[in-house]
Amino acid sequence: MGAILVAQQPLSVRAWDAILSPLLKSSIHHTLAELAPLLLGVREPDEPIRILHQSFHDFLIDRTEPESSALHRYLVDTKRENIRVALHCVETLNEDLCRLDGLGLIQKLPEKVELSPIPPETLAEHFRYACWHVQLTRWVEVCVRGWKDTSVYLRSLNGLS
Repeated sequence: MGAILVAQQPLSVRAWDAILSPLLKSSIHHTLAELAPLLLGVREPDEPIRILHQSFHDFLIDRTEPESSALHRYLVDTKRENIRVALHCVETLNEDLCRLDGLGLIQKLPEKVELSPIPPETLAEHFRYACWHVQLTRWVEVCVRGWKDTSVYLRSLNGLS
C-alpha cells in the first residue's frame, strides 16, 4: 500500500503487480481487495488505483502523532517506499530494455540514421512508469554532456575509440 501512496502517478493493479511482484508473497490484488472500500480501480486490472478520500492518505502518511503505539503500525515510511519503488523500477528496466525491439539505433547516430519512434501503446504500463520514475533522461543528459566531443562518446559506445 505504501508504494501506491508514494507513486508519482496512479497505476493499475496489473502494473503494480509487475513492479512489486518480487516483494510480495501473493498477488497485489489480494491485498488491495481487502482495502477496496477505500480505493477506486481495484476491481479492474487496467484501471488506475486511486485513493477514495484524502483522509486515508493522511492517516497512513501525514499523521500528526506518529508516536501513538496503537496506530504506529499503519504509518507508511515514504522515504523507504520511494527507495523500494525506485529499486524495482530499475530492475524492471534492466529486465525489459533488453527485450524491446528496435533499440540500439543510437549506436548508428554518427551515420545520421533517423530514430524511429516507439509508440507508447506498445510498452507495458509498468515499463513506461519505470522509465519515467527513474528519470533516465537526466542520466542520458549527464552521459552526453560529460563528453566534450559527443562523437567520441558515441564511438566509445560502439567500441571504436
